Amino acid sequence: MVDPVAYIDSELECLKAGVTSTEGRKSLLKKAIHYKYLEKFMKVFAVIALMLTSLLAIAEESVWLDVRSAQEFGGGHVPVALNIPHTDVAEKAPALIPNKDTKVYVYCRSGRRADVALKALQAQGYTNVHNVGGLEEAEELYDTQRPR
Repeated sequence: MVDPVAYIDSELECLKAGVTSTEGRKSLLKKAIHYKYLEKFMKVFAVIALMLTSLLAIAEESVWLDVRSAQEFGGGHVPVALNIPHTDVAEKAPALIPNKDTKVYVYCRSGRRADVALKALQAQGYTNVHNVGGLEEAEELYDTQRPR
């Protein structure tokens, strides 16, 4: 089944590129469909990766929560950390951290956003939340606690 959005996008690309031949249009359509499905796959993969990280953290009985932006997270983070921007913690944490007694280590760049997230978690009934400060402090603490 052809994705109608991808088809229309490819037709527009053909017009912009001046491609009028049927073969040229088919080629651009295939590329548009490929990229559309690749984009959907990447979104699904990101959700699966987040779920697996969450399950691993639950199995370890602690969660590392990086409350920086996705861009900051992409620049480096604690290996097992979940990334939920501090503004989204109240909304997203309950689904990812269902046990409110789970030990949660929260960090950001300096500790300020982590404190906002800590208070949001505590307001929702989380009982074992710790602000470990910035990324450097979080990495040091993680290194001392991870199994070897």
